[in-house]
Amino acid sequence: MENEEFVRLEQLVDTLIYRYSELQGKYRVLKENLKESEEERELLKMELTELQEQRSEVAQRVSGLLGRIEQWEADQGMGEQMEVQQGKGEEHHVSNATAL
Repeated sequence: MENEEFVRLEQLVDTLIYRYSELQGKYRVLKENLKESEEERELLKMELTELQEQRSEVAQRVSGLLGRIEQWEADQGMGEQMEVQQGKGEEHHVSNATAL
């Protein structure tokens, strides 16, 4: 009977060692997956930072272009006003000349 108890005890110990080894293997896999995930997260954070910087630069450049367009439109409007005023002055000058 003692022999049966030793056999049973040996089986339990073997089962425990096997399950412990399995768990260690799973732990190593999970640890490696975690490490890879953390590395990927860091890469994504760096990429996000770079994209945000690019977006900011693009926004600044677009804002600058819009400012230049607005300035150009303002300059064109002033130029047209000056042409209209010059045209009115010439019309007035021509009408006075014809009236003479």
